[in-house]
Amino acid sequence: MKFILINNEGPSKTVEIGRWTRVVVSAFLIGLPVSLAGLSYEFGVKKGVAEAEAAEGTLAAEEARERAEALANMAVEAERRLESMTLLLAELQSRVTRLDAVGMNLTQSAGLEPGEFDFNTAPALGGPLMSSQEDARELIPALEGELFALSNALMIARCNSIFFQS
Repeated sequence: MKFILINNEGPSKTVEIGRWTRVVVSAFLIGLPVSLAGLSYEFGVKKGVAEAEAAEGTLAAEEARERAEALANMAVEAERRLESMTLLLAELQSRVTRLDAVGMNLTQSAGLEPGEFDFNTAPALGGPLMSSQEDARELIPALEGELFALSNALMIARCNSIFFQS
């Protein structure tokens, strides 16, 4: 392949390009734009990934901040409820103390035996301890008998109060 270079001020020059030179020039002319496109794509992808990671980090930080605010609000609400429940518990304890005092005065004024109502000890919690279900089944007839006797005593007391009031 021959190239003719024309110069207006002097003689023209002819450049002859060989086969290997054509291959190198063709590879350079085709490879340069392709490699530039590939490099710009690679830089664009890296920049896009970096921006996506930054946006994701910002989003994660925003979510973490929102969660922290929600937890702080929940802690404040829990503290407020705890204070409210503490006040209610204190009020209940004062009422129970008053009821104990009234109960003591009533037992003294009614002339009940000293051991029948003991307001100085803590009340019992729960029911009787049973080692098995069979022990509970054995107690049922005894409890039925006591219930029957108490209901009869209550009926007699009602009849007496009605009879003596009239």
